Amino acid sequence: MEHSVWHFKPHPALQDYIQHYTLRKIAFADGEVLQKIMPQRTVCSIEFFLNDPYTKFDYETSKRCPFNTSTVRGIRTFTKYKIQLSGNFVSFTVRFHPVGMYRLLGVPMNYLTNQDLPLGELDILPADEIVDLLREAKHQYDYKKIVEGYFLSLLNQRQIESRIGLPTTRFSGYKNWEIHSLSDRLNISIRQTERIFLNEVGISLRKLKQLHKFDEMVKYSISNPEASWTKIAHKFGFYDQPDLIKSFKYFLNTTPSKFNPKEFAF
Repeated sequence: MEHSVWHFKPHPALQDYIQHYTLRKIAFADGEVLQKIMPQRTVCSIEFFLNDPYTKFDYETSKRCPFNTSTVRGIRTFTKYKIQLSGNFVSFTVRFHPVGMYRLLGVPMNYLTNQDLPLGELDILPADEIVDLLREAKHQYDYKKIVEGYFLSLLNQRQIESRIGLPTTRFSGYKNWEIHSLSDRLNISIRQTERIFLNEVGISLRKLKQLHKFDEMVKYSISNPEASWTKIAHKFGFYDQPDLIKSFKYFLNTTPSKFNPKEFAF
């Protein structure tokens, strides 16, 4: 298997919306298959698949899911899919900042939560046209140039601001946020504040905190395989071992003792 990855920074005008672009190319040997479980995810993205299609299955039912050449993905709060890659896999991914997709596309983000939707279904960007152009790209920088042209055009058409005031380039300080303090700052009811948060972020503030805490904890455990789960649970503020196990079962449908990071597409 030959695996190449390139990361590109966005145009200065798009830096408050987009984190980065990623071009990935994987060439598999004949008969070689890579299988991965798709876990929870804290970011939103648009992804283009430009060569051999991958195979996607529902994690719970193992039912095969439709393949789309361009996909919009919102925040994912649980393990939803399994994928199989083979042949020549080529993807180009646009990874957004918090509320960046909402501000650029104007799509209610709770509509995209736990969803992988065809880009064309949103009727905002010419998905098939973009895919056709990307397939003709000759150099890795051409991919960015093609996609970015459409985003810059969108930026000139719409100027959507975040009512909740969520930082566009990071979740700085979100751990200390409380829904009632946001409500007071906006001078609206808590229920209205919650609706705005769902619209711009995709999940509630409470769920956002849980998701980010778990995501940070899992990444820490992968980087520190010698650390015990007891110490990790304490470090990341889990009440006890049962609380940690409960989170594992909810987000990854497994337990700490059975967790194998190599099985997942982190």
